[in-house]
Amino acid sequence: MKLFSKRVEESAHRKFLPLFFLATAAVGYSTLKNETLPLLGDRQEKTAASLSKELTPIQGALERFSGPLLKGLSETPLNKPKERKAPNDPRTSGTAPSSDGEVEGSTQKWNLKDSGLSEQDLAPLLKKGDVSQITFFDDHITRVITPDEAPSKRPRPFSSIFISSEKRIDQIAQERLDEMNRLDEVNSAGEFAESELAKLNRLPLNAYFPLQFSPGLLDDRVTRIRTPSPREMINAIRAIDFPIDDQISPNDELGIKNIKSKVLTFGHGGELTLGINGNGFIANGPGADFALFENVIETLNSNGKAEYYQEFANVGVSEGDGKPIHWFPCDPKANVLSGCAGVVPTAKGGDLFDLSVVGLKKATRIYIRDVGYNYNKGGDQNEGFDFDGGHLFRAYQELN
Repeated sequence: MKLFSKRVEESAHRKFLPLFFLATAAVGYSTLKNETLPLLGDRQEKTAASLSKELTPIQGALERFSGPLLKGLSETPLNKPKERKAPNDPRTSGTAPSSDGEVEGSTQKWNLKDSGLSEQDLAPLLKKGDVSQITFFDDHITRVITPDEAPSKRPRPFSSIFISSEKRIDQIAQERLDEMNRLDEVNSAGEFAESELAKLNRLPLNAYFPLQFSPGLLDDRVTRIRTPSPREMINAIRAIDFPIDDQISPNDELGIKNIKSKVLTFGHGGELTLGINGNGFIANGPGADFALFENVIETLNSNGKAEYYQEFANVGVSEGDGKPIHWFPCDPKANVLSGCAGVVPTAKGGDLFDLSVVGLKKATRIYIRDVGYNYNKGGDQNEGFDFDGGHLFRAYQELN
């Protein structure tokens, strides 16, 4: 898939470079002002639609990857064993845990007793005293760990490191599938019948385009994150680039930088609106209707078990501009993750969404909004949710 993506990217760059120069000039003033960036409306859609046409040869490969999801989803292997190797990071390997709860590289002290975490595990994630809490999702238990200091001294604004055990991620993925199956039984009237879909033109998995982007804030909560050019944005989100089965240390600065060049980073509270190519729409059908992918980072803790460093976003859908936005349930502070993006890694199928959950028969817009308090160790234009791409399992348009 990477080879196909590279060839298509090179072709698309040659074919659409003049158009992107014009697009960049048209939005330059808005970009410099760091305001909401509308991406040229119909013209942008035509550009994205053309790129999707260029990507048609890889649709088969993408559908093979998503095969179990398209066939019924309940057969998705959530607990498939695999060989695990610790990330190659000499800066963190062999670091001895501190006995007094102080994490190396941080001015904060943490009471980690009975938390399931160690100072060694946290050292790559922390920098000097700027995180309010650590939220660890393990099994059906959520552990909130705060620094050993007076509340008045805790850093503001609020931020949290989010970590999940592999078991908890598998539970959430299974809970989503169970809910989809339940809704299929009770909400069939809200879904498209196969006879209706047969009269429509089916679109590729990546038949979406960035309609509008509102850059979020950096860690200073004043400066807005850099707004990418339309060309950079489309290249970042049009396909899944993040390695689906590789591990990387959060302390691997070069590896993180390479990943960041292939995803769209939102900043705190940043928001992206996606449209569907060709005035198309996502149809509600059995199981998942679309999936979103974030570069959830898998690491191994000091006991050799997998843990996942996460950044979350709210997800909403609507039937068009001016129509009400229906948000999927997502509140990481309250341990509500079923409707969040950034929960399930790409290797485990990504985050699946069913329009039945919000009671829509179809949607023409997807809204992705950073929750506003994701902690990111790196800072420096790395803040917030990172969008890698999506799959539209049921994208259609009316036949001409």
